[in-house]
Order: sequence, then C-alpha cells, then structure tokens
Amino acid sequence: MGPSLGRTCWALYDLENDPHELVNLAGFPSHAEVAARLRERLVRRIVEAGEAEPVVEPAIERPARHQAMADPEVRLRGPKPVRFGHQRP
Repeated sequence: MGPSLGRTCWALYDLENDPHELVNLAGFPSHAEVAARLRERLVRRIVEAGEAEPVVEPAIERPARHQAMADPEVRLRGPKPVRFGHQRP
C-alpha cells in the first residue's frame, strides 16, 4: 500500500437501530468508547496478520448537538425496494 494521501474518512454506524447507515456516529462523544475498542481490535488484527502496527487516530470529535437521529419512518421501515425491468420477481 502506498503513502497516505492525508485524508481520513471515519464511519461508525449502529446497524441495529440504523440498518440503512443514515447516521454516521464517528466522532460523537457518546460513541467514543465503542470506537476506541474497534480501533484497538483493528490494530491487533493487522499485527496478528503479520503487518507493521499502524497508527490509527480517532475521528475528529464532533459536538453532541450535531448528532441527529434517522427519521424513524426510514429507520424502522426502510425505503421501499424498487424492481427494475431486467430483474426477476
């Protein structure tokens, strides 16, 4: 793998409550502990695979006031699937 381009994109979703991945929870204080555990697990697995230990920095903290919840109608029922003409029923 080549050198980093200096861009980092973090994503953390609660798939049980947000199965359509509408609300990115990365960087919110409410999910910092979960993110830290996942970072540690990722580093451990990379090292176990024989790679050099990477530096995985946490996502930039975002104020909780910016945390939004997905619309319950979308979150619970989801968008209706669309069948295209070439797809079989």
